Amino acid sequence: MRKLAFVPTTTLKPYKDNINLYHLEKFFVEAGFTFIPLENKPSIFEAYAEAVKKHVSDEDVVVFCHDDIEILSNVAAFNAALKPLEGPKRLGFLGIAGTKSFDESGMWWNGTGRMPLGHPDHPLSGQVFTGSSTEDMYSTMYGKYGAVTILDGVFLAAQGKTLKGLRLEKPKSFSGNWDYYDIYYTHQTYKKNLENRTVPIVLRHDSPGEMKQGWYQNRDVFLEVLKRSDRLPIRLPYC
Repeated sequence: MRKLAFVPTTTLKPYKDNINLYHLEKFFVEAGFTFIPLENKPSIFEAYAEAVKKHVSDEDVVVFCHDDIEILSNVAAFNAALKPLEGPKRLGFLGIAGTKSFDESGMWWNGTGRMPLGHPDHPLSGQVFTGSSTEDMYSTMYGKYGAVTILDGVFLAAQGKTLKGLRLEKPKSFSGNWDYYDIYYTHQTYKKNLENRTVPIVLRHDSPGEMKQGWYQNRDVFLEVLKRSDRLPIRLPYC
C-alpha cells in the first residue's frame, strides 16, 4: 500500500518556490505520503483523472486537495482520521465538511446556521477554518462528524480501488474547468452505496469562498441531470 497526495496548482511560480505548497509537501512527507503536484492542467477534472490513471493502484490511499490549505492537525491525528481507508472494506470519500441532505439549491452547505448543531435533524457535518493565516482565520462548524451524502472538495481522500471505478474526467456538458468536481465525484460514490464521511482533520483554507461563473453553470447542468434520476433532496436512509 502507498499513500499519495495529488495537489492541482496553477501557480506561476515553480511549486518549490511557493510557500503554501512547500509547507503542504513537508506535512504530507512527514505523514508518509508521496506528494505529487499537478501543475498547469487544463482542468481539475483532467488533473485528477490523469493522476489516478498514471499513479494509482487499487490498494493505495489517495488524497485530493487544494493548493491553498494548511493542515493544522498533527501527523498522528491526520493519519488516524484516514486509517479506515487502509482496511479491506470499500469506502467512498472521507472529507472535512459535507451534508447528509443535498437539495435543489445545489449547495451542500445550504442551511448553515439555521438549526442548532446538536439537533437530530441538522443536515450538515464537519468543520473548516478560513483565512489567510492562523492569526486571522475563523471557524465554521457545520455539525457532527459522520456519514454524509456529499462532501466539499477542499480535501478529499479515498481508496485507489474506489477512484478507479469513478468517472473522473470533466463531463462534456460542464463549462467550468475547476468547479463542482466535488459534488460530481462524491455523488457517484453515494450512488454506488459507498460510505462518504466527514472526519476530524483540521485545516485552514485560504479562500474567500466566492463562487465563480463556472460553478453556477456546472451546478445548473448537474441539477438538471440529477432531477431526472433522483428525488431531491438526496438523503441518507436515516436522515
